[in-house]
Amino acid sequence: VVGAMGSLIKIKGFEYYIKAADKTSEKLPIEFRLYGEGPLHDTLETLSNGKVKFMGFSENIMNELYEFLYKCKYYDSRDIVVVPTIIPEALPLVLVEAKSVGIPAIVTNLGGQAEIIRNGIDGFLVPVGDFFSIKQYIEMMVKDKVLYNKLAEESYQSVSLFDYDLFKSTILKIFIV
Repeated sequence: VVGAMGSLIKIKGFEYYIKAADKTSEKLPIEFRLYGEGPLHDTLETLSNGKVKFMGFSENIMNELYEFLYKCKYYDSRDIVVVPTIIPEALPLVLVEAKSVGIPAIVTNLGGQAEIIRNGIDGFLVPVGDFFSIKQYIEMMVKDKVLYNKLAEESYQSVSLFDYDLFKSTILKIFIV
């Protein structure tokens, strides 16, 4: 499963995710899912030509990510999160949540998303609007089990950087003189 999540609005860049899905080899066993609701739903659904499943709003995206993880462990799946936003985001929580269950991500190379993902280590960075690179990285991870497992392990290990207690102690060190 290759998933993208968020409000279906222009700044999220989901049209590039959908274009990547459209160009991805049909020989690969990939299911593309888009979680969220918003004013672009109908436009994006038309653009997808049926290649992306529109899942609607998810009350708890962690449940969806755990479903990805379960399949990954027991069915040799290679699940991926894509964050194709066209603007910098401060801290896309879906990336931290994906890391918490060891799912690598493909994200645009700007803002907080580019700081959370280490290119080639726990996911991949792509230029804004570059659906071809998104497609290439999806296919690469699906085809190469060793690479995928390395990215997934690094993704899981790196979630410790977002530990609340570590964050709290760092902030206190900065502001307490």
